[in-house]
Amino acid sequence: MRPPQFKKPVPVLEPAQKRWQIEKLVPGGSGFLKLENGQGAFAKGALPGERIQVEQAEDHGAYLQATEWSLIQASPERVEPSCPVQSRCGGCDWMPLSYPAQVRAKASMLRDALVRTGHLEDLPEIAFVSAPDALGYRSRIRLHVAAGARLGFFAVDSRVLVEIPECQVANPELNAALDVLRRLAPQHAKDFERFSELELRVAPAGPRISLHLVPIRRDFDLNLPLLAALPSSFQVSIGERAPNPDGDQRFPLPGAATLRVPTGAFSQVNWAVNQQLVQ
Repeated sequence: MRPPQFKKPVPVLEPAQKRWQIEKLVPGGSGFLKLENGQGAFAKGALPGERIQVEQAEDHGAYLQATEWSLIQASPERVEPSCPVQSRCGGCDWMPLSYPAQVRAKASMLRDALVRTGHLEDLPEIAFVSAPDALGYRSRIRLHVAAGARLGFFAVDSRVLVEIPECQVANPELNAALDVLRRLAPQHAKDFERFSELELRVAPAGPRISLHLVPIRRDFDLNLPLLAALPSSFQVSIGERAPNPDGDQRFPLPGAATLRVPTGAFSQVNWAVNQQLVQ
């Protein structure tokens, strides 16, 4: 039996406490400010410089977390997200912020960590190696599987599945592979539902597409019609079964080296930036 789940207390905000001026972004994508009483305050989705009207907030003792708020004055760096489900999907927290402002915010967070946590002083200017493209850069995406063979990401702070028409930050070949899986779903829904999640990855030096399936049960049946229906171009692995080393994906590195990565193993999602960092 699960223990009772206690709700966070909802503070009664005075009128003067309801208008927040966001100071900066913090890891996780929330806007942050210090209230006059010294208490920290967070608002998911609010951007630096914005003024918001807080309708409801949770009291976590040392800080408040806005759960309902409206925008009074938008940041000049706020942009319209290119993804139609950005506000519901749990992925791209910073998409409403212009890309140059994202880079500045990340450099600021790094400096803050080095000074506040690392106790370093007189830091030089931090050179930030940014992605050449703000979209289409991810070489790997992990999707959850829900009833009816629906594929998508979990909404923010929940296990509610948000189906995506495509993932705008993913490599176009991953979206093409996702489209293949969606077309197979109506005929193989029960097979899909044997998995809790799946991972797609594209490799620059081949095999181009790997598909890693995570089964719900350990005693997994390999004779599923779905597996036979998958394209032969997919390099498929299931659960913790050791994949064939001949099927390792290959990622070229500076200096004529090549990184071999089995399906299901970790790899950096932005390979263009990773090459720059290795160099």
